[in-house]
Amino acid sequence: MKSRTFYPSLTKKPEEKDRKILRRIEENAGDEFAFLRDLIKVPSLPGTRAEGQAQRVVRNKLQQIAGITIDEWEPDLRAINRYRYHPIRERTDGWNYEGRPVVVGMMDGSSERSLILNAHIDVVSPEPLSAWTTSPWDAGTSGGKMFGRGANDSKGGLASIIYAVKSLVECGLRPKGRVIIESVPEEEFGGGGTIATLLKGYTASAALVAEPSGVGNLCLGSGGSRFFKIRLLGRSEAPQAYRRGVDAIEMGYRIYAALVKFNLGRGRRLRGKHPSFERKGEGVMFGDGRPTNLVVGRFSAGDFPAKVPGWATMEGRIGFPVGESGDEIRKELTDAVLEAAAGLPWLSAHPPTVEWFNAQREPYELSPSEPFIQTVRSCIHRTLGRPPTTFSTPSSCDAVFFANRVGKFGGVPVAVYGPGGGNAHGPDEFVYLSEIIQTTEAIALTLKDWCGFN
Repeated sequence: MKSRTFYPSLTKKPEEKDRKILRRIEENAGDEFAFLRDLIKVPSLPGTRAEGQAQRVVRNKLQQIAGITIDEWEPDLRAINRYRYHPIRERTDGWNYEGRPVVVGMMDGSSERSLILNAHIDVVSPEPLSAWTTSPWDAGTSGGKMFGRGANDSKGGLASIIYAVKSLVECGLRPKGRVIIESVPEEEFGGGGTIATLLKGYTASAALVAEPSGVGNLCLGSGGSRFFKIRLLGRSEAPQAYRRGVDAIEMGYRIYAALVKFNLGRGRRLRGKHPSFERKGEGVMFGDGRPTNLVVGRFSAGDFPAKVPGWATMEGRIGFPVGESGDEIRKELTDAVLEAAAGLPWLSAHPPTVEWFNAQREPYELSPSEPFIQTVRSCIHRTLGRPPTTFSTPSSCDAVFFANRVGKFGGVPVAVYGPGGGNAHGPDEFVYLSEIIQTTEAIALTLKDWCGFN
């Protein structure tokens, strides 16, 4: 990787220590890309043993950092279920953490300023595979990009936080304050891995979650989210007696149409009230200009081709900005479903049920004047030569568990910052290789300035 001029917009020369750190990161670029490639090649889908396989790749890399202590454990689902917002507690399908550990690397220090660096190892399904140009697990490179499921969300960010610490240590520096690297499973399905780290006592005075903001953007807030399942009852009949039956798919379509109307109405009502959540940009963390969105991502019905479907279910997610609570959202959506059902004779007599599962995240938003945010912002500026654009994302991530205080857990400032790319959750996902290195540099400087390294 060719060298570049550091701090292009600043007239003051950078400290020699900073130059040494940034030079080391660029020297490590090839190794960092190889590590990311190894991560992408493991199909670490939530709830599968492949999460554990990917965590072994992470653990092996952490073991190369001198002076780091590694902690690896399989979370206890019963203990996590006592956490107020644990996302899986309403599931009854045997979900557990066997073979899906959390991996933490820690370097201790005595300073009051400490920092958690957090990223997730799990990825969403790449289906349909036919939409991909190449296999989602090939980790091929082209045009300054690395492709593959998880390249952008969020294995690229995981590589950056590990190599930020690794490069500092290889420069002969040690932290004055505690540094904690967390590689967690299950972010995409609700956050059980990060919750497990909090329950085990891993805390710090600040946190940075390496989600794909893009190097020129710094995320100060995250929307809340709720996952829902709607169950509908029809009446089965043979095909020749279709009119005597009640088609649950048709009933589902009526409810779906009501949800679309409900979603559009919420968007109109909230538009302009949350400008930081409404900013548009490149990447998965930016929305379409609306601070709220609802999507139905799964619809199932019936159990035999030659039978009027007697049941249907739809599953989806609703997001909401600061100023609304999860309890309010649950009531609002449930009321919309029941109101639509009341206008249909069959559903009025057989009302649908609304259940809630998986991600139960509350929104948050930090002030740009927060000291930790100012530190991160300054380090990004020094790396890129320009200050980052600040925004809040209508999506939701594990940052909410650090920002929102629940009992003795959380309540610390958290920045969301990671390398940019495209097509996260879609075909041909990619991350910009240059942004991997720039993110690593900004995080390394943040560690030096916030925790102190000498």
